[in-house]
Amino acid sequence: MAGVHLDIFCVTARHSAAVWSLVTLNMEANMIERETVHGAPEAWLNYSDLSLVPIRAAVVSCDVTEAIVEKVVALNKVPVIEHGGERLIPHKSLLLIRKSYEKQVEAARNVLENAARRRSIATYRHLAEAAGLTYQVTGDKRILSKIIESLCKETHDEYSMLLPALARRTNSMASMPPENFFIVADRLGYKVDNDKDFLSAQTQKVWNFHCRCRFPNGYQRPT
Repeated sequence: MAGVHLDIFCVTARHSAAVWSLVTLNMEANMIERETVHGAPEAWLNYSDLSLVPIRAAVVSCDVTEAIVEKVVALNKVPVIEHGGERLIPHKSLLLIRKSYEKQVEAARNVLENAARRRSIATYRHLAEAAGLTYQVTGDKRILSKIIESLCKETHDEYSMLLPALARRTNSMASMPPENFFIVADRLGYKVDNDKDFLSAQTQKVWNFHCRCRFPNGYQRPT
């Protein structure tokens, strides 16, 4: 089978400055193809000449949403190259995306755990602010929804309950979280016959688990 021609960008140094140049790689049939990159974006990291990844591949690799990638790219002024209908970013920015998202998840988790120790709740607006987001912005709401989903998975894996049960639309015990919380709970295997009853039961479990009477020094996460 003939070699595969793949157009990509690479970084080259000229006069002590990094410049973007378009190159064509001639690769054997048993090596990486463009379609493979979309399915397994980490493969790009195995080739020093493959220095850019499509944004949609970064989404899969970092397990985030496109809105999260776009926000990190904008805030950190990551260069974006458009080629062949794709928007590409430096592969080294994948680590930046992961770290930035992990910090947001950690900040939201801290707010919820502090609320749990007080046997209280936290608003989505408060969580958004802690994660450096603006709750009124639609794109930021989507990012917060992904953060809540990540925290549901984390705390389910750690102690079989959902810490985000304490996240509410308003600072009222009668307030309910968005529908996505219950969708995620269902995906994780929880039986949700009645939203209010399920939320109340999860809230009590989380409060009891984090109560200082049980953990004098606070709950210590698994390491």
